[in-house]
Amino acid sequence: MLNSSYEWQNECGIKDFASDLLSELEINGDVLFSVGKESELTEKELENAIKKIEEVCGELNAALTILAKTEKSASFFVRLKKTDEYAFYETRICTVGNVDAGKSTLLGVLTHNILDDGRGLARNKLLRHRHEKETGRTSCIGQQILGFDDFGNVVNPAVHGQLDWGKLCQNSSKIVNFYDLAGHEKYFKTTVSGIMGSASDYCMLIVGSNHGLTGMAREHLGVAVALGLPTFAVVTKIDFTPANIIKQTISGMGKAFKSSGVRRIPILVQNVNHVIVAAENFNSSKVVPIFKVSSVNGDGMENLKLFLNLVRPSRKKSTAQNSIFAVDEIFYKVGIGTVVAGALTGKPIRAGSTMSLGPDENGKFSPVGVRSIERKYLSVSSLNDGESAALALRKIKRNEIRKGMFLVQNIANPMAYRHFRGTVTILHHATTIKKNYQAVVHIGSIHQSAKIMSMDKQILRSGDVATVHFFFLKRPEYIQIGQLFLFREGKTKAIGRIAELVE
Repeated sequence: MLNSSYEWQNECGIKDFASDLLSELEINGDVLFSVGKESELTEKELENAIKKIEEVCGELNAALTILAKTEKSASFFVRLKKTDEYAFYETRICTVGNVDAGKSTLLGVLTHNILDDGRGLARNKLLRHRHEKETGRTSCIGQQILGFDDFGNVVNPAVHGQLDWGKLCQNSSKIVNFYDLAGHEKYFKTTVSGIMGSASDYCMLIVGSNHGLTGMAREHLGVAVALGLPTFAVVTKIDFTPANIIKQTISGMGKAFKSSGVRRIPILVQNVNHVIVAAENFNSSKVVPIFKVSSVNGDGMENLKLFLNLVRPSRKKSTAQNSIFAVDEIFYKVGIGTVVAGALTGKPIRAGSTMSLGPDENGKFSPVGVRSIERKYLSVSSLNDGESAALALRKIKRNEIRKGMFLVQNIANPMAYRHFRGTVTILHHATTIKKNYQAVVHIGSIHQSAKIMSMDKQILRSGDVATVHFFFLKRPEYIQIGQLFLFREGKTKAIGRIAELVE
């Protein structure tokens, strides 16, 4: 985020300012900045600054929104105007929290642009399975999208049926892709797979104001913190919870966020200025903005929507000269064939190109053609770094692909490994971990049981750090040095980073 002053603009010149602004826009798509915060301006100076910024945005074909203005300062939001109906920026957010906290209801309200009736109207628009609708509890990984136009207005229409994702994306400059994850303890494995495999930019922690930060919400927060995922919290159900209980819930959340295991600064967001401060500091992972909302009467929703519009993707642009597409979902479409969904890292790929798919059970990669590419049901000719999409593959059967495989390009002889060493921190374990201990390892979209072959300590307990040699029990996987992984068995959790690949 730029944080500039009028004096700085005069000093560097309007052309330099335009150049800096364009560079930020090309990298991120959005820029949030202020004038007059570092030094107070006169009313005339502020008017002159606004006029010059408007001129720059006009030259750059950018949409300018004045978010907040006082007599001596102003905050601005700039977004490049959409020039192609198939082009939009994407931010991915995983939604977690305890069971019955109101996750699916909140997403239904946000994405379908309606209010809940207090009896499940909003969440029933999202839930896919009969048992989910009967119990009101999510059991799988669902996806929903929220669109914003050039000026930050919500594009989603108020509809009773399914959203037309293709039309919504055509009208949007930015798409927020929500991953609706399960809150029940028995679906914790699915939730962890969703957090690790979605390549999310942020984590949205939903907390029911009547229950507080309890149960699986603490588990989910622990995983997000361990992965270094920037997190913001939404306190729901404020329409019927007494004020003193809401105060206790927020106080308890503040203590949890400031605890030694989390060490983040809670910010209670109650107006536009709070939203701007939260958005400016959010990517640092040092703050946790807290929003209070009601899905029934809409209280607090505008602040949350503004924040979702302002925050930018946290991931950095890849400088790799190859392309790696992680397969996170597989399905078969009549007339098209096998389709895989996931996210791309590295150089762009094009429809009609050939990539290598693997690893198979023997760790080998095979050439496969990419028939077509779709982003949110929009057919596109290419896919860029950081974007998620679905790829239709040529002459490949559904049972020949599994989650955790990769499509790679410009990589000579890609290798898969069964052995690797990593530096591991034990977050929680009831007793001790020894050699030959087995648990599930999550590395991005990969999740497979692995065994500890050796470690540089005799035993490991909660809080210990060690270098550990792992062995995948079933098949080799395509992994890379530096990747984060989660080691999980029941409530046992450890976070690590791959340090060495062993042949």
